[in-house]
Amino acid sequence: MKLPIVSGLQVVKALSCIGFEADHQTGSHIELLPTEAELAAFESAFAEEAAAANIEYLILTGSLPSGTPSDFYSMLLNRTRAPAILDIRGTELLAALPHQPLVVKPNREELSKTVGRGLSCDDALLSAMRELNERGAEWAAALAPTAISH
Repeated sequence: MKLPIVSGLQVVKALSCIGFEADHQTGSHIELLPTEAELAAFESAFAEEAAAANIEYLILTGSLPSGTPSDFYSMLLNRTRAPAILDIRGTELLAALPHQPLVVKPNREELSKTVGRGLSCDDALLSAMRELNERGAEWAAALAPTAISH
């Protein structure tokens, strides 16, 4: 059976008919807005899993969907005692730092936006990483994109 070719607009219309709300589309990616009920269900399921005694580490990564509270990762961290590794940025990262994550890993650009200043030299980068330590992160690593040659 050959699947029909449909446009992004047709997909959004179909999803809206069954209760989804699209936030925006970038190329072939359509970001859907989570409902409060979906976020609450996720947090509840997370809490149940986080209560398991065999969790060694928690890794939280990525941007939150539009409409998600910026302290959502912080709310999840309230539910576990597992050491956290965070690859997040901005207000989400700042809200999570009081939970004293084991490692935070924004890239240089994300770290710059998080601390609200340019990081054009290594001293400024180190200062921003120390700021993350002072706010609660045990370890901070900021990666910079590098060119790869073959």
